[in-house]
Amino acid sequence: MRIIIPVLFFFLGLTLQASPIKHIGDIASIPFNSDSAGGKYIYCLKSSNKLSLSSILKLAKSNAFVLQKNNTINIQNTELHIPTWLYFKTSNFSTTDLAFLIIENNHFNKIKLYKYLNDSLYLISVKGMDIPYQYDKISPTQIAFRIKPNSVYFIEAYAEYSAVFPVYLRNNFQNSSSILFHNMFNAFYWGVLTVMAFTALLFFIRSKEFLFLFYALFLLGLIILNLSLDGYMFAYVWPNHPEYNAYKYGLFSLSTVFTPIFVYLFLDISNYLPKLKLLFISICIAFLINAFIGVWANVTLSLIIIQVLGLTQTITYIVCGLIVYRKGYNQALYFIIAWGFYLSSVTYTILATSNFIESTPYTNNYIQIGSLIEVIVFSLAIAGRYQQYKLMDQQSQIKLIDVLKERELLLQDQNELLEDVVSQRTQELNDKNTELSNLNTNLNDIVDKKTWELQKSIEEIDAQDSPGAEQEAQRMQDEKIQGDQPPRLA
Repeated sequence: MRIIIPVLFFFLGLTLQASPIKHIGDIASIPFNSDSAGGKYIYCLKSSNKLSLSSILKLAKSNAFVLQKNNTINIQNTELHIPTWLYFKTSNFSTTDLAFLIIENNHFNKIKLYKYLNDSLYLISVKGMDIPYQYDKISPTQIAFRIKPNSVYFIEAYAEYSAVFPVYLRNNFQNSSSILFHNMFNAFYWGVLTVMAFTALLFFIRSKEFLFLFYALFLLGLIILNLSLDGYMFAYVWPNHPEYNAYKYGLFSLSTVFTPIFVYLFLDISNYLPKLKLLFISICIAFLINAFIGVWANVTLSLIIIQVLGLTQTITYIVCGLIVYRKGYNQALYFIIAWGFYLSSVTYTILATSNFIESTPYTNNYIQIGSLIEVIVFSLAIAGRYQQYKLMDQQSQIKLIDVLKERELLLQDQNELLEDVVSQRTQELNDKNTELSNLNTNLNDIVDKKTWELQKSIEEIDAQDSPGAEQEAQRMQDEKIQGDQPPRLA
């Protein structure tokens, strides 16, 4: 008897477990306007192949769908061509409310909403990243469907690598308030990053130091990455080209190429850890290769590589920062704090989406919060670096002014010395000119005298050769003698 009773209970339990649900609608409804996601009220099925709607209903009635234990549903290893199925019931809210099913995740390739009615499924709407952007969407960051009270809905979702469902039931006012908060946070986040990026560019233009340039490119990459992942690029840049959304992971890799270069310059790796130069080059090349994989090859593989590379490079950077800090480079302390915040935010997000810890409505913003704190700390360090540059520039300018003053004094002394030398040389030249002038005068006198004597001799010779020249010469000689005698007194 003691054996028979437990056996009966065992078979009774198996019978109850295998018995189908009498009515699909006999389930607890998701709370309306709750701050927590409604994952604990949702039944989920991860099928191994694509099923018809009638098969899905049979599986739902036979307890094949599993009630979730966490607020946020996370289905891993999802293949793109095989959907994840959910079904749930809405609460009995007022029919006058404009109510929505909100999924705070826009990274679904395609998601279909069916309404269960009269033991059949009726397609209500199709949304996702594989179809042109629908402007009836309330926000690019979420997927929203109009719903009715006290109704059962099925979801057929297709996603790359994993499907995360933070599901909420909200009225229009509640959802608009949530969107307003997220938009204000995003605007603040992008505004801070944009201002810091352009400030770093100005620092680069002023200092010509490449650290500031690659920091600006690092920030601009973060901005483009977040605009793409949040759906704003899809909504406002390529709304009619959903095929471009497949390139977002390649874009992510391209945006992170400048990160290892910035870290290399910030930590002064060439001076403190020169042997690691090849490692940083390898990280850059790995991101470039992964960008190619994400754009032209396998998107799922690209996403896995991004996750592995992201975690690997973050840990590598922190270890390098610790080593450089121990070697006496104080700027590395800012680096360790900044990347520590970022690593903490990434770790928390992974744990929350993997259901290891409880997720919150702001789980999707944790990485943004961590990266924002990281950027602020980096900016403080960069500002200190620029102040150091300005101080060194001022000191170099002061030294340059002192050198110029010394050169000016030296030039002034040399000018005075040169003036004295020129004055002395000028006086000497004047004296020489005077001497030469006197010599020239004497020389002219001598030349004149010699010329007259020569002319006289020529005339005498001519007189001797001509008739009567002797008498004329005698006469001229007599006249000269008489001219030389003093006049007689009367």
